[in-house]
Amino acid sequence: MKKTLVVGCLTLLALLSVGCNGTAYGILQPNPEDLCKCLPIEPDIADFRHLAKHVPIPNIAAQEIGVDSILSWTQDAFVDPGAPRTGRELQVFHLAAAFLQEASVNAADCDVHFDLSQTSDKNAARVIVETPVDSEFCSARQNAQSQLAKHGFKLDS
Repeated sequence: MKKTLVVGCLTLLALLSVGCNGTAYGILQPNPEDLCKCLPIEPDIADFRHLAKHVPIPNIAAQEIGVDSILSWTQDAFVDPGAPRTGRELQVFHLAAAFLQEASVNAADCDVHFDLSQTSDKNAARVIVETPVDSEFCSARQNAQSQLAKHGFKLDS
């Protein structure tokens, strides 16, 4: 009886903390109105290339680029999870125009994901831009959240 009760409680906890899309929320991850207060539910070690992603943006001039240019870049067949940034990862780019197709917060690491396309076509190829929860990105994340809210879109975890 005691074992059944424990298993039942653990099952209920799991159901309460994982949504229909598999994203954790509720008990394990609050839905902060302020994205800067998002609390990752997974340890840093679970985040792919965590050390490479959580570094300051270089203080260099941004290069103008379009989504189509990014999509034309060759992809590495394998990237070592512990590899430091190299090549284009050391550069800064600016997209003057793109279409936001989807925006979400990954509750596991609190990264904000923006799916961007060159055209408004919902089936257009996309690039994903991530903004980590680091304090350096706080104002940009709050600004994006505010701008999306003006269009009736709630961006939270």
